[in-house]
Amino acid sequence: MSIKDMFTFEYHKVIELLEDRKVINNFQRKKTFRENSDNSVYTDIAIEIVQDDLCQLSCEWCYIGQSKSAKFNAPLKYQHFKEIIDKVLEYKKENNMKLFSNMALIGGEPTLNPELDKMIEYSLANNLTPILVTNGEKLSDIDYAKKICLDGVVITVHLPLIGEEGDEVLDKLSKKNGYSLKLKKAIENMLFLRQNDVKVKIIGEFVICQSTKNFAFDSYVYCRENDIEPFFELMRISNDSYTNKHLMLEESDIKHLGDALYEYDLKNNYAVDNPLNKVLYYLPPTINSPCTLIQNSIHIKYEECGFGKVVSCCGQSISHGNIMNDSLENIIRHKENTKIFSEQKKHIKGPCSECLLYDLVGCEGGCRGNAKNTFGCAEASDPQCIFISSDVRVNKDIMINKNSACAID
Repeated sequence: MSIKDMFTFEYHKVIELLEDRKVINNFQRKKTFRENSDNSVYTDIAIEIVQDDLCQLSCEWCYIGQSKSAKFNAPLKYQHFKEIIDKVLEYKKENNMKLFSNMALIGGEPTLNPELDKMIEYSLANNLTPILVTNGEKLSDIDYAKKICLDGVVITVHLPLIGEEGDEVLDKLSKKNGYSLKLKKAIENMLFLRQNDVKVKIIGEFVICQSTKNFAFDSYVYCRENDIEPFFELMRISNDSYTNKHLMLEESDIKHLGDALYEYDLKNNYAVDNPLNKVLYYLPPTINSPCTLIQNSIHIKYEECGFGKVVSCCGQSISHGNIMNDSLENIIRHKENTKIFSEQKKHIKGPCSECLLYDLVGCEGGCRGNAKNTFGCAEASDPQCIFISSDVRVNKDIMINKNSACAID
């Protein structure tokens, strides 16, 4: 198959526009909230402070398995958390370089860890910006919110489904009656604290799928009107690649929503009119917010044998070591030697390796988790990208490139 046939008409239309150098010269992608700004080597160190299936909800769109039966460990102890941060601080002292900018506190649902407040405080005290990724339920208690929403903290929280029947739909999708009202109260609490000079940044997380797409535009506007940074993700393909397939978006859904959000942002001065800016509203994994975590972060997770496995992102299983047993130097060295993570552009396979937008818009080939979960290879192209021809997106031989072996499948 020729390179031309790999891509859609819309892709070639954008490429033609790039003959006007002004399009390229006038494009400048904004950094996302998770990208470093202080010259650290990596962006995030993400720690599952509870295991990834421990949550009060069972959201249909969640890419983690829906079973809640594998609660094989208690939440991470503060002392162990502190030991990890101390390793990072020691690395900085010995190598005279800052390794990470952000401390992402994740799970599962991290507010189920009873020592979360101490972890946030220790991160802040050591110049790591805490990014809490939460469903927001516990933040509906104002006293708890005051303990968590401190100056310098970033809260990435679910969004309500704005619109008629939104509450009913969200309760059904999350499998938790009353969740929608608690979530609204949680955001109300955070906005109240911010109005009272607490310097907390709020990121509104919205997973776009067949069940939520009709609420997406109004929820996006809700973010903009309340100075909440929108973080709208195309639903990730699940770990077993089939449990949430019925909720996957159609190409037409992505185009329609991308057009609507781009036009809204243009009209309200959140975007500059440029074909490359518009491209970012269509690309996975997150609208107008490319993901660089696989190259710029490490993720420490639970397994059945315990806590500590280090991977490059939550969508990968290639181990760089165990933070509880291995030195941070060895873990970082292994990550650098795993070339798909340190030199991805040289190793990515299929249409993404030929796409001119890869470098121009900084899309980084979309979501490596989607690639792995669909094709069993983190080097494959992302099957959610609408600029890849629809017949190519389902062709494993082309998306991986059957003439070259997957180095880390």
